[in-house]
Amino acid sequence: MYHLKYYFCMVREYSIHSNKTPENFRADASRNRDALITAARRIFRDRGPDVSLSEIAREANVSRTTFYRNFPDRRALVLAILEFNLDMLEYYSRRVMGSGDEFRKMILLVGKLQADYQSLIPYVGKNDFSFQARLIQVFSAPVEEAKRNHTLRADFSLEQDLPCLVMMLGNTLYATKKERDAHVERAVKMVIEGLGPGAGSGAEAS
Repeated sequence: MYHLKYYFCMVREYSIHSNKTPENFRADASRNRDALITAARRIFRDRGPDVSLSEIAREANVSRTTFYRNFPDRRALVLAILEFNLDMLEYYSRRVMGSGDEFRKMILLVGKLQADYQSLIPYVGKNDFSFQARLIQVFSAPVEEAKRNHTLRADFSLEQDLPCLVMMLGNTLYATKKERDAHVERAVKMVIEGLGPGAGSGAEAS
């Protein structure tokens, strides 16, 4: 139903602003969506997820109508931000491949994203496994490379150990922003040392 309403809004605007082509509207819609996500990421990071949606629209310099055309409610916006963060991780994973410490760099970025957006996690449904599945997919190549380089224990399991590792990092975040960054870096250092190939055989292969 939401997509149908969006379609009719587009048709109405097109009839009013006939000098614009459908391609213009698609480009405008994409820019508005990007602006809303950018504004919401900054505001949610600094002030938490309870900021009014009207304030986010103002920060993005769009109308409330445009906001709701892109995101029907707060949860839709939050999920878009989490998807954006996964896009960042995926892009970063391609950039760091071949550096020799891909896994450490990826885990450090995950920790910092958690530090900034941990408060958004309650908006993810308990039965929504898409985020975890995508996280596993993004980490697949860095984990395999780390194993080949013998910087990660061979029995590290993406399906079992990666979600556990992410949850462990989440427990370091209850502090000020400056302290959180230091806690994340320290936690990642200890985790990476503990996951090295000579660290024993506590993890079980899937």
